[in-house]
Amino acid sequence: MFIMKNIVIYWMRGVGKTTIGKLLSQKIGIKFYDLDKAIEDDIWGPIFEFVEKKGWDAFREKEHENLEKLLNIDEDKVISLGWWAIIFENNQDILLKKSDKLIYIDCPLETIYNRIKVDEEMGNKRNSLTEKGLLEELQEVYMERKNDYESFYDFKVENIYTEDICIQQIIKKINYARVCVSISNFQIEKLKEQIDKINTTREIKIVELRIDYMENENISKILPLLKNIKKQIIITNRSQLEWGNFSGNFEEWIEKIWKFSKTMDYVDIELIAWKEIYNLQNKLPNKKIILSYHNFQETPNLDFLINKIDQMHLFKADIFKIAVMPKSKEDVEIIYQLQEFFQKNYSGKDFIFISMGELWAETRIKLAKKWATLTFGVLDKASAPGQIDYSKTYKLIYMEE
Repeated sequence: MFIMKNIVIYWMRGVGKTTIGKLLSQKIGIKFYDLDKAIEDDIWGPIFEFVEKKGWDAFREKEHENLEKLLNIDEDKVISLGWWAIIFENNQDILLKKSDKLIYIDCPLETIYNRIKVDEEMGNKRNSLTEKGLLEELQEVYMERKNDYESFYDFKVENIYTEDICIQQIIKKINYARVCVSISNFQIEKLKEQIDKINTTREIKIVELRIDYMENENISKILPLLKNIKKQIIITNRSQLEWGNFSGNFEEWIEKIWKFSKTMDYVDIELIAWKEIYNLQNKLPNKKIILSYHNFQETPNLDFLINKIDQMHLFKADIFKIAVMPKSKEDVEIIYQLQEFFQKNYSGKDFIFISMGELWAETRIKLAKKWATLTFGVLDKASAPGQIDYSKTYKLIYMEE
C-alpha cells in the first residue's frame, strides 16, 4: 500500500476508539495497536502512576517515542491514539508523513462523560489535566481542543449509533483516494505562501513538486523551504519528451532528482525513462517509485494500457500511474475497465488512473472512490486538464454520496 496502511483513529477518551479500532482491525484483517497500551508496556506499569511520579512532560516523551515505533512497524495496522497525542507538533509531523488515513471519531460530550465516569467507577484512574472535576475538565478540553482535532483528519465518523454502523462508515472510506496538489511555481514568496496553505489545510495530504519547472540556480534557496512541508512529497522531473519542462540529458535529470532525495517520499518517473529506473532504485533504496504513462492526445486501447501496467510491474513499480486523454465516453470506459483489470490481477498494489480533460472531470472523483491511491486537485494552477479545486475535490470524494 501507499507506504504502508497505517489507519489512525483518534479523539477523546470515551468516544470508543479502542472498541472501534479492535473491531475494525478484525473486520479488515490487519493488526490493532493501542498507543496507551504500547506506552504501558514500555514503562512497565499504568500511565496514571507514571504521570504521578514523573509528570506530563516525561509522559509526552514516551508517547512520542512509542507513536513513532508503532508507525514504523512494517505491516498494515489500525492505531488508536491517546486523547492528547495529536495536539503536539512532533506527533503531528510523523502522523502526516506516515499515516494512510487519519480518522476522527466523535460522539456527544454527554456520552463521553458517562463512559469515563463508569470507567473510573470500575477503578481505572485518570490523571487530571486541569485539576478540575471530570465534567468541567471535559467541557473545557472539548471546547478548547475540538477545532484542533477537526482540522487534522482525513474524514470524520460520528459514533452515535452502533459500533457496526460506525465501522461500516469507516470501511466505506478508508480506501478512497487522498488529494494531492502540484507545485510548479517556485518563486520564493509564492512558494512560502503555498507551503503555508498546504500545512494548514486538512484536505491536502500529498504534494507533488514539479521540479522540471524549477531553475537549477534556485535549488539551494528552495531546498531549505521544502523541509517545512509537513505532508508527503512526490518529486517529478518530466522531460519535454515526457510532456514536461526539463531539457537536460539523463545524467542531469538524475542529478536534479538526487538533490531532492532527503526531501521526497516518492519519485514519479515516466515509463519511457526505463533506462534510469534501476539506477534510481539503487540510489534511493528507501524511496517509493511511481511509474507513469501519460498521453495528453488520446486514450490507447485497453490491451495497450494493460501492457504498460505489465511493464511497470516488471520494473517493480511501487505505484502504477496511467493518465490519458479521452475523446469520447467509450474512451473513459477503457479507464474503468483498466481499473477492474488492475484490481483483479494486481490486488493490493497502489494505482493512480486518470481520465483527463474538462468534459471528464467527474471521473477523477469516481476513480478516487474505486480505491485509487490519490487524485489531483488544484492549489494554484492545474498541472493537467480537468483538475478541479482541491477543496471541492475533497468534498466530492468524502462528503457527498
